[in-house]
Amino acid sequence: MLRRIVIAILLVMCCCGIAYADDFDMRYTDYPAGYNDENKDHSLSDFDAESGGTVNLAKDAGLRAFYYDSSDAYFWETSDSGTAEITSTGEKNGKSYVIVRARAAGEARISLKRQDGEEMTGEAEFTVNVTEPDVPGDLKDLRLVTGSKVELVLTGTTTSPKKAVDIPSESKTPAYVKKGYIYCGNRHTGSYDIYVDGGRITCSARTNDVKIKARINAYNHRTEDDYVYALGMPEYMTYVLKGKRSRMKPVLRYSDSDPAFVPSDYTSSNRKVARITKSGVITARRKGWTVIKCKVCGVTVRSKIYVVSRKQMKALKKGFKMADMVWSGKLKYSRSKRMKKGYADCSSFVYRAAKAGGCTFGGATSGGGEYRWCRKKGYIIKGRKYKKALPCDIIFFKNGKYNYGHVEMAVGYNTSVGIGAGFGLSHLGILNRYCPVRYIARPIK
Repeated sequence: MLRRIVIAILLVMCCCGIAYADDFDMRYTDYPAGYNDENKDHSLSDFDAESGGTVNLAKDAGLRAFYYDSSDAYFWETSDSGTAEITSTGEKNGKSYVIVRARAAGEARISLKRQDGEEMTGEAEFTVNVTEPDVPGDLKDLRLVTGSKVELVLTGTTTSPKKAVDIPSESKTPAYVKKGYIYCGNRHTGSYDIYVDGGRITCSARTNDVKIKARINAYNHRTEDDYVYALGMPEYMTYVLKGKRSRMKPVLRYSDSDPAFVPSDYTSSNRKVARITKSGVITARRKGWTVIKCKVCGVTVRSKIYVVSRKQMKALKKGFKMADMVWSGKLKYSRSKRMKKGYADCSSFVYRAAKAGGCTFGGATSGGGEYRWCRKKGYIIKGRKYKKALPCDIIFFKNGKYNYGHVEMAVGYNTSVGIGAGFGLSHLGILNRYCPVRYIARPIK
């Protein structure tokens, strides 16, 4: 019985021409291309008829409302053209539509009426609430570093920042909006847009990718991009001489003198290894590693550095030089020619790098000979955890039935240099899966 009553009421409503605000298909007209449909409008999915049929529209923005039916007898009216002006009406795809442009803050009622003989009868209506959204000055001229984000704050008369439209990241924009935050984009400088209540707020931004490395009494090896992205190695591997002073230096992707990208408030995670002043002056105290942190645009930038001896520094430089030669094809793998210029195998590679640091393995150039010499001299350390390997540690890997079938020299950062297993540089975690670490020696002090 109740069902029949409901159906009867609906039929009466339809016959009398009564309609509600949710019969409208609301679309903002000024949204970006990525959110346009075939009509180049954006569907207003959060329009809520039950809350009074009110839609927020930013000043100077446009709104298109489609009604479910079309007829030459339909007429659109606004209660206040100074607040919300009707700029166009018409019919498309069997629907009547109106285009409204917000002119001033306030509210205006948009009504659809139908000519019925000599009388005008109300068909449907909705309210336009004209807002004036804005953003604080720091967001209008924003500074961001790669991987950072700032909270979107809206000022003026507007809705929640979460109502701002998410704009997908594009290489052409320095910043973009997503879920109430502004993220760093892929362009150095330029403008970015914040879309809210159908309107657009155009702002400017400068972005940069900031790394830090040491200069003076230090060595920085820049890792090839393929290793950085595929194996997660740091872009810069940094080493500072024990007992010396150095200074941390910012490395920017884009040359920029903007003071916002100058690091400040330096700290060291292990002051026993290295101390650092807030301005970035390092005092390397003893061998080991520490994480240097600093602030750039309110974001913490980190760099792990190692404090090494002069002998270790020489061995590292030689090892990295040969690793780069392996990568470029100037140093090739060969067991028969391993001691000749332009060739090496894993053990002769390690021998040459260690020799630069004063370690000759007693003249041994094979993996077995190097291991036996280290064992005899007491350089084999306890444990096989590659994560504890320090720069210039010699790592012997089990390869097949041999406990020292492959050998490489650690350089810190869970990384080693060598030939045969990789392309000059190897990630120890990956290498350990195929050739488990058997022994770790520390002959270079």
